[in-house]
Amino acid sequence: AISSEDNLYAGSEGQGIIYKITREGEIFALYDPPQNEIHSLALDSHRNLYAVAIDEKGGMDGSRLSAMIFTTPQSKEGVEKVPSSLIYKITPQGDAIEWFRSKETIILSLLVDHEDNLYLGTGNRGLIYKINPEGKTTTILKASEPQVLSLASAEKRIYFSTGNLGRLYEFSSIHYAREGIFESRVYDAKFITKWGNISWKEETPRGTKITLTTRSGNTRNPGDTWYPWSKEYKDSKGEPVVSPPARFIQYCATLSSASRGITPA
Repeated sequence: AISSEDNLYAGSEGQGIIYKITREGEIFALYDPPQNEIHSLALDSHRNLYAVAIDEKGGMDGSRLSAMIFTTPQSKEGVEKVPSSLIYKITPQGDAIEWFRSKETIILSLLVDHEDNLYLGTGNRGLIYKINPEGKTTTILKASEPQVLSLASAEKRIYFSTGNLGRLYEFSSIHYAREGIFESRVYDAKFITKWGNISWKEETPRGTKITLTTRSGNTRNPGDTWYPWSKEYKDSKGEPVVSPPARFIQYCATLSSASRGITPA
């Protein structure tokens, strides 16, 4: 990985040290993780460095990793011996935190896009993951081939190559709708009921939100005879339901985002 200041970042096998090499040729040890292999590196626009480390506890040393990558998909031995891998995020100040860990797949490639989303190419299941700047992980693609060996981007498009078979693919960045609506089924309280509080669990990265509304009525199917939708409830920890007492109730959730690259859940 090369920074905007022309510093080169490199990882090693054996000792697993991450090095910073300046344009003048000076070499500094940036981070020495417990793992003995650094497999891939990537930088974001804030000069955070992401590094894939192979965990020796996974049962395979670096000298055997290349052989594992090219085992056939039918080889049970290759699947069972996949080592765990993890990603460190190293800040410009030199602080290192564990950003992602996988015990089921091995991370083979990294890419940071123009919005600082981190993409992970993996084997032996051919999955590509996306981690947004807040750390939320999403599985975005499963390749036909078992290994995603490299990732690259150009003009907001992403390319990846695979092993077993060797192929090159292109796909557009994943975009979400800015707003989505979910209407629940109708809940039957059996009797005329005065409602309590409404609360919900949510994951709302910066720039996203979830709000709820409710409506109530006395027929099984919502319609013109029901009370209208309530005001929005915005506090996920709980708010009193303002819909009038009735036998039936329904809620509607609105999920919205300021960016098409992130979504609440």
